[in-house]
Amino acid sequence: MELVPTLLFMTVWMYCVVATGFAILWYQDRRIQPALLLAIGFGLTALGIALILLRIFVVNDLLRLAGNFAIAASVVCVAHGTLQLIKTRTSIKIWLLLLSLMFPIQYLVISDNNFFHRAVVTGVFIGFIYLFTAFKLIKSTPDNYVIKCLIAAVFGLLGALILLRLLNIGLSEEMSFVEHVEAGNPFILLFVLPSLILANGIFLFLLITTNLVKEKDYLAMHDFHTNLYNRRGFTKAAQSLIAHAKSDESSPISIIALDADLFKQLNDQCGHQVGDNALIVIADAIRSCASEHFICARIGGEEFAILCPSTNVEQAAELYRCISQHLAATPIDGAQDNYRVSLSAGVVAHAKVTHLDQLFHDADKCLYQAKEQGRGCFVAFNSH
Repeated sequence: MELVPTLLFMTVWMYCVVATGFAILWYQDRRIQPALLLAIGFGLTALGIALILLRIFVVNDLLRLAGNFAIAASVVCVAHGTLQLIKTRTSIKIWLLLLSLMFPIQYLVISDNNFFHRAVVTGVFIGFIYLFTAFKLIKSTPDNYVIKCLIAAVFGLLGALILLRLLNIGLSEEMSFVEHVEAGNPFILLFVLPSLILANGIFLFLLITTNLVKEKDYLAMHDFHTNLYNRRGFTKAAQSLIAHAKSDESSPISIIALDADLFKQLNDQCGHQVGDNALIVIADAIRSCASEHFICARIGGEEFAILCPSTNVEQAAELYRCISQHLAATPIDGAQDNYRVSLSAGVVAHAKVTHLDQLFHDADKCLYQAKEQGRGCFVAFNSH
């Protein structure tokens, strides 16, 4: 008898850990709504098992009812959260309706006070929910096909195991709750191990999915060669920074538009690989000189941009000089030994900025003037 409460206590602890993991994932990225459902679901599972564990020592019908309800509700949350995670359309309203009907059925249809008869009703409900979830998962077509099938298999195994075990035990046994626990018969003990495997499987799937989503988001916002922001990422980050700068008009904001000089000739003479090496050298120079609060991007081709909050035109010009000095000291792999890439730049500072396009327009005008003056230099403009 001592072994069963110990196993149940360890199970409660493990479910709490899994539920906490899902809650942390949701807290870190609120877009992952299924993680919240899964956290609630596995948290309810832990609560239900804890109530059943308490029921071993305290005879109370409310504990039994609350434990059954927590377990059944947790299955609904876990099943629906998993289907949402794998982007399978299903309605939670039907499940909640069945859940709301389950306990009136237990007390109206089952007239006696036999625990096991009522546990069977809950077990049948859970078994069919698991089988239905497995069926919906098999019909879905997410990217992670193998993992989806494994999770569906565990759901199906759980449902079949619960229903077959209930049929095997039969409805005619007259045993007390403690005797059922000692015999290992209550439905909660039927799926402790496989459901823990399921919980961890879903958790790993969510981790993999989350990492893939973050990787896709990163690639959508960053340049592949330089790992700086691309135009899309720069625009999004810059708009947020400019919106913040509007509330602090005493602090100027600067932008540096950069263009690699004679870059097409380098590509034509030495090949695109050498051109890519030059882009990486430029990006490294920008990173080494720019503050971590600055927004640095490869806008396209050989064009770069740096948005500098709380920076006047003199400070922005000094940043350009730092980048140029870094480039002058750095050879390009694959190019001639004495070749160094140089940049032309337009440097603009505004005390009041309402649109990013306004900054870009002024910076581009200065950049074109720098090109006309012979390249390898900058033209600055300060708007008060």
